[in-house]
Amino acid sequence: MKKLLVILLCVAIMPRAYAQLAFDHTKWDCGKISMDGARVFHTFTVINTSNESVRIQNFISSCNCVQVLAQPVTLSGGEMLEVTVSFDPSRERGEVYRYVELLDGGGKPLGKFEIRAEVTLTT
Repeated sequence: MKKLLVILLCVAIMPRAYAQLAFDHTKWDCGKISMDGARVFHTFTVINTSNESVRIQNFISSCNCVQVLAQPVTLSGGEMLEVTVSFDPSRERGEVYRYVELLDGGGKPLGKFEIRAEVTLTT
């Protein structure tokens, strides 16, 4: 009985779980692109599948070659957000793997987008 009471007490004082985000996809393969080509763009869709609001405070990219065209936002339950990401191949060569991480207001990860490209010297 004491074990059951301790387990119930621990569950009661645990912090609430973060609101759930779902993604239409998390990986973008740019394919083969030239390093002297133009910046390429892609849009990911994020949906808050919970009944609670969730704050996306930061979009952190792994490299200056990746930019996120989105601002911090609070998504209500069921709300959707389109996040456009761009990749600049001008200073890259070969197989390139980059990412964008979504963080909440406390700096905790909410999700990650992955970007892959094969950057060539010419088209």
